Amino acid sequence: MDFAINTNTILAIRVDVEESSEMTSQLLFGEYCAILEENEAFCKIENCIDKHIGWVKKDGLHPLSSQEIEEIKKQPTIRVCVPMADVFCLTDKTIYRFTIGSLIPNYDANTSKFELAGKIYQIHPSFITYLPESNKEGIVPTAMSLLNTPYLCGGKNIFGMDCSGFVQTVFSVNGYILPRFARQQSNEGIIIENISDAEAGDLLFFEKDSKIFRAGIYMGGYKAIHVANNARIDNIDQNGTYEVPGIYTYKLSKIKRLA
Repeated sequence: MDFAINTNTILAIRVDVEESSEMTSQLLFGEYCAILEENEAFCKIENCIDKHIGWVKKDGLHPLSSQEIEEIKKQPTIRVCVPMADVFCLTDKTIYRFTIGSLIPNYDANTSKFELAGKIYQIHPSFITYLPESNKEGIVPTAMSLLNTPYLCGGKNIFGMDCSGFVQTVFSVNGYILPRFARQQSNEGIIIENISDAEAGDLLFFEKDSKIFRAGIYMGGYKAIHVANNARIDNIDQNGTYEVPGIYTYKLSKIKRLA
């Protein structure tokens, strides 16, 4: 197969061709990918949305032609906008639980139904958002809805996220497409020189040994929300985040603003 769409609720993307290999990211339901290599059980894929490359299990990947991919790309972008949504499958009479950021293809607004890989699903309209354009005002409320989400290396769902997965998912629900890793994300947007000029929804990047290794979101009022051991809110100034003034937990490297 040349392309595929994920019909799992979550599918791990790994460094190598084995289930014990490090997870670097995830495909959420409805995210689609190009197939670069495949064997009996695994595929090497490139996520068509953020260009992240890695190995996934073939179970749950539904093959698509290049024409079908183009048709999906022409559709309005619709994502799950709540931390977790119950989705009823009318075909097998079961409940699927889609995490925030999942893509909903082939959606019929008149019936709240969509069909994928031979199954018909129904999702409540309050669980999804249309993304005709970016919505910076929604970034902080979306981030707040994920407060206390646990840290998981490579994760980008309500059951576990890393710092850049958190940022990528929050921004995706508000109409922004960001790369997967913090260092890549730091190349987006324009520089804001001082924290006093930052606005709610700006991107924050932190460094270690002069290299960017962590991403977060500015909330306004000298507060940052980011994932460390979990999704949490910290105080921040021009030097970095802190719990006790003058004792910094993460050193601020860059502030960036997306249009």
